Amino acid sequence: MTDSLRHHRRHRVQTECVLRSTRDDRLIADETVDVSWSGLRVRALGQARVGDRVRVSLRVPSSITWLDADGVVARVCPGRRADDPGDTLGVTLTRMDGMHRLLLGMVLRTFPEVPPERGGRRDYAQAILRIAGETDLA
Repeated sequence: MTDSLRHHRRHRVQTECVLRSTRDDRLIADETVDVSWSGLRVRALGQARVGDRVRVSLRVPSSITWLDADGVVARVCPGRRADDPGDTLGVTLTRMDGMHRLLLGMVLRTFPEVPPERGGRRDYAQAILRIAGETDLA
C-alpha cells in the first residue's frame, strides 16, 4: 500500500514489541520501526507470509505499559535498499481494546511523522498509452 492510500499517518516509534504467529506461537518480531493508529511496521526476526494472523504486544515508549492487539501481516518487505532497516513486516491491527487504541493514538502524536519513502503507485496502462501515442506522432 502506498503512502497516498494509507488511512492513518505513520509515526517513527521504535519500541519493544512481541509479534507472535497465532498458528504456532513462533516469535516473528521484537521491535517496531513505525506505528500508526491502524498498523505497524516491525523488524522481522522470522519468516511470515501475507495473510498470517498474529498476536501483538506493544510497549508504550518510556513506560511499563503494554498494549495488546490482534493483527494480520499485510506486507513483507525484504529490505533490499541501502536505507531500508533490514527485513520488515507491515501488520494491520484488526482488533484492539478501545482504551488501548485511544492511548496509542495519544502517544503517537508525540512522535514525528514518517515522510513518504517512495513515490505513489504507477499507472502502467496509462504509461503504455502515452508511449503508444508518442510513437504514432513520430
